[in-house]
Parts: sequence; C-alpha cells; structure tokens
Amino acid sequence: MDRLADESSQPRKRPRCASSEPSDMPPAEGQRQSVKRRQQHNHHTKVEDEYPLRIAALHRVVCNKLVQKESDHSHHEDSALYTSPPKLFAGDNRASALRAADHTKIRDEEQFLEDADVVIYHTYACHNYQATLQDQFESFMPPELDRRVFRENRAYFFSLHHDTKQAKPENMSIRIRSNEVHLAISSAVSLDSDLVEPWDQEKNLQYPFPFFFHHRQSLKAAIGDSLDPRSEYLVNSVLSEVEHLCETEYQEADVLFAAGLVNRRHFDKLFNNGEMIVTYQQGQPVAYRLKDVKSRAPFMIDYEMYHALHETPEEDNVYGAPEDVISADSTDEPDERLLLSLPPQIRGFGFLDKKWRILDVAYIEKIKFNKEAFRRLHLESDKKDLIQALVTVHTSLSKTADIIEGKGNGLIVLLHGGPGTGKTLTAEAVAELAEKPLYRVTCGDMGTDAQRVEEYLEEVLRIGTVWQCVVLLDEADVFLEERTHQDVKRNALVSAFLRALEYYEGILILTTNRIGTFDEAFKSRIQLPVHYPDLDETGRKIIWRSALNDIPPLPRDFDRQNLLDHIDKLATHRLNGRQIRSTVNTAMKYAHFKEEQLSYRHFEVVIRTVMEFDRYTVETRGQTDSEWAEAEGLRKRPGL
Repeated sequence: MDRLADESSQPRKRPRCASSEPSDMPPAEGQRQSVKRRQQHNHHTKVEDEYPLRIAALHRVVCNKLVQKESDHSHHEDSALYTSPPKLFAGDNRASALRAADHTKIRDEEQFLEDADVVIYHTYACHNYQATLQDQFESFMPPELDRRVFRENRAYFFSLHHDTKQAKPENMSIRIRSNEVHLAISSAVSLDSDLVEPWDQEKNLQYPFPFFFHHRQSLKAAIGDSLDPRSEYLVNSVLSEVEHLCETEYQEADVLFAAGLVNRRHFDKLFNNGEMIVTYQQGQPVAYRLKDVKSRAPFMIDYEMYHALHETPEEDNVYGAPEDVISADSTDEPDERLLLSLPPQIRGFGFLDKKWRILDVAYIEKIKFNKEAFRRLHLESDKKDLIQALVTVHTSLSKTADIIEGKGNGLIVLLHGGPGTGKTLTAEAVAELAEKPLYRVTCGDMGTDAQRVEEYLEEVLRIGTVWQCVVLLDEADVFLEERTHQDVKRNALVSAFLRALEYYEGILILTTNRIGTFDEAFKSRIQLPVHYPDLDETGRKIIWRSALNDIPPLPRDFDRQNLLDHIDKLATHRLNGRQIRSTVNTAMKYAHFKEEQLSYRHFEVVIRTVMEFDRYTVETRGQTDSEWAEAEGLRKRPGL
C-alpha cells in the first residue's frame, strides 16, 4: 500500500508513521503488530506490487470561531487541511489557531487526492484543544496598557513558552474514492451470511466503525475462498486500516464483552444494527428488535411550560445537564462539549392525547405542514377565501383596533352544520395553513364539573396563547347553548367561557351541529360563522373522488380507475363525508380479509350494510336524522 505524504512527494511504499499509531499503545507492541500485519499480507505481495492501494492520511482542523472572555477564534478558518497532525507552537497565544507546519497545509484537496484510492481523515477541534492547555499559557500585561484595551484583547496577552504535544483527533472517518475498492467491499459484504444490515458507506466508515467491529472476523472468513485475489487484497487492506486506527479500542471492547461487562465508551459496539436482543421476563424468554419508529404524532417541546404546570421540576434533573456545566449568567455561546451533557431524551407535550411524554431526541424532526389540505377542502370558494384571509392576516398582524388593551385580539370562528360535513377537517386544514399546532379539545376532555371545566379551559387557552396554537373546541354545544333560569351552574360556565373568549388572542375554532340552541351573546364574539350544508350528490362525488385517490398502495394491485368509474353510482347513496371515508377504509380491510383485489363489489357490501342501519333508524324514529334535528330545533333541513 502506498501513502501520499505531501503535495510534492511521489507515491512510495507506505511506512507506518508515528502519528497514525494508537496513542496509548507502547512502541514495542506497535512494532509487533506491524510485523504481524506484514506476515498476514505476504500472500498478497504480487497483487500489491502490480497495483498497490494508495492511501492518504489527512488531518482536518475545524473551528467554531467563537470569541470568549479569554480566547478569540474569530479570525480562524472554519476548516483547514494538513498532511501532519496539528499543534500549537512556542509564542502562540489564545487567539492562535491549531495548525500544523505551513508547508504541510493542503491548498487544493481534490488535486492532492487525485491519485488516492482511500482517504483517512483525522478531525480536530481547535477550540476544544485550546481548552486542554489552560495551565500551559502564561498571562502578562504591559504596565502602562489601558485596562479597557486589555479586557477587549485579553486573548492576546497569553503566551506559550514551548511547542505543545500533537493534538489527538476527536473523530476519524474513511472515504473510499476508488470504485474498484467500493465494489470489492460490496461484494465481500454480500458474501457474509451473518449480516443483518445493508452496507452503507457514509454511515459505516465513521469512527469507531461499528460495522467492521461486528463483522471483521466474518468478513475475513467469507472473502478467503470467494473473492478474486485483487478484491481480497483490497478488502483486507481496508480492514487492516480500520483495525489499525481502532486497535486498542477494539481490544478493550473484546475483553470487556468476553467478561460480560461494558462501559460507556463501548455502548455503540454492544449491539449490532438489527440484532435480536433476548432476555427473560417472569421466567419466560422474550426477544426485542427495533425495526422502525412509525409514530408521526405532533409534540411541543417547552420545558418552561412543563415546569410551570408541574410543581416538581427537580425530578427531571436526570434528563438535563448538570447545573455547573455552564453558568446561567454566561453570555458566551456554549461549545460542542455541552452536547456531551445533553440528554438523549426530552419531555414533549402530545397534542393527540394531551399528555407529557418522554421522547427520544434521535427520532424528533421538525413538523412539515401540509398547506395542500386547505386547498382540497370541499367548501364554497367564497367561504374558503374568507377563512384564508382572516387566518393569514391574523397570523401577520399582532393587534386589532379594539379600544381596550388586550381585548378582542383573537380570531374566533364558528363552524356549524350536520355531522360529516367537514367542520373538523376545516379546523385541521386551517392549522396546516397557518403553520401552527392544532390543540383539539372536546367536552369529554373537560368533564362535567363546572369549576373543573373552567380551570381546564383556562389552561387550554393559556397554552394556546403561549404556543400560538389553533385551538379547536369540537362539539362545543355545552358552551354555546342558550342560558336558562333553571340551570344556574351551566349559566356560570357559559359566562366564564364568554369572558375567556373576550381576552383570548389566538385562533379559536368552535364546531357545533346544534345551532338552534345557540346563545345570542356569542354572536358579537364570533368574527366568522360558517355554515356547512349537508352534502348533495355533487359534493359526494368530490369526496368520493378524493377518498379513492388517497387509497395507498395495497399488497394486491387494484384497478383504481375502475373504482373511479363507479363514482356516479357511489354518490347516489346519501352518505356524509365521514361515512364515505369510513366506507373506503372498511372496504379495504374487507378485501384484505377475503384475500381479494379491492373492487367495487367490496364497496357494495359495505354500503348495503350501512344503508340498512340507516333505514332501520328511520323506521324506528319515523324520520331521518335531518328531520329529527329540525323537529328538535337544532338545525334547519337543507333546502328549506
């Protein structure tokens, strides 16, 4: 194997330079290991001589360019590349950059690596390295220097009297530039029957190379008799480099694991990706294997709110950094060392179940809002435009023109109509449009006690204000119903709700299908009441088309166009939007159970069963749902 030493050198037989040996291994042991490696590769001599593997070892220094009380990295390069390990030199101060000798600096990385097959990167952090040298700097102050100038330039009034030791890399990675090497490794991986994970070059070539730790022995055994000599030589060469870089660490892990022990340094080597974990619970063997994480629920991360709602914040200290990691009064930006003390888990409030959960940070990602949902709403265009206008303007303006400060700044929308007409779907689409979380509340969440309901509502509106939520009060009939002299407790509840609406500054959406019992006091509080009529045949066609197009790929292919061709027939059945969506889901499950391709026949069976129930309720009550609602004074029948 050849080592590319610097820009001016020609490829030559690669020696083992001291900087690439593990820093905590005695020299004699390193020599013995080098002899051992040479003996193992003697049978590759001919192949190696014909076309040796060319390896470049580079040393990358990165810097966060921070300016702190006694250090100044603002003028440093973000990243610099050298052919030798970096250090600091005599005469340097705390504004000096971690670097190697100038003649070893690489100006053009790709040009330097033009002939390299494999590149080993050693990465160093300039700011972290300086922090390890605190006691080696000596400070001084010229006697007549202005103190203000001294304070502003304090980093320059420190000095090193001698060169420091070479820095130790904080990270290492390998880059395969040669397609021949990449194909050889891929071929070797495909031969290993013990593998439970696919080959991922970007992930598997990062220190400490856990893929090779788990598979180094099985890979060597697999390639011995199955690969051509050239490919075998290339794979063994890469394996040798990995083992050389991690020699001491791998040996330590092997010894610990053999003794049934592990420490924090080797947690990432304890289990292989996809490996089955077997243990005992109550005397019975059980096995675990994490295949994927399917939860896509929305959460809010807000520790201040959590502590405000819970009186025992000290119980969460184990999830956060120790108090002495960084002072609360510090104005300096924390460096990467703080990441080591940050928790792998954090508390988040789930908007679906209204509970604080402990979340794995590794699986948290930023919410991607779906603004297409609002466009797909089945609603009169004028009503949609009006809703969109109010929501858009409300999110961009901080205040309205109310005379009293803090009053009337909210957007309160009332959506009323029969079941399954799209009221709740509209609220969800509004939240997506405004790019805000949806906090959905139902009367069942609050209970029936008037005092408890008022306290719960105050908490909801408080959270909604702080988190800038779209608050949905679904089926809000208990708050909207007209007050009477007979029910004093409920009257007090309605009055408290009216007061809360007066000073709420966020977006609040109320839904009801009992508009006939509406209290007139709400009319002046609501900026926009929107009526949702029952679906006519045209509306049902639109909903059916949307629902059929949303059917995901199924285990058995189906003729989607054939289903769409039956929309006219499907739309003749008087189903609301929720029933249509439910029918599609039920038909899919029915076809899956019957092990058949999804077809119109499955929809016929489901619809026939649903309509039979509707006919039975009509015969029992003597009137349809719309007729009954009109008779009870809840809402008017469509077309009347």
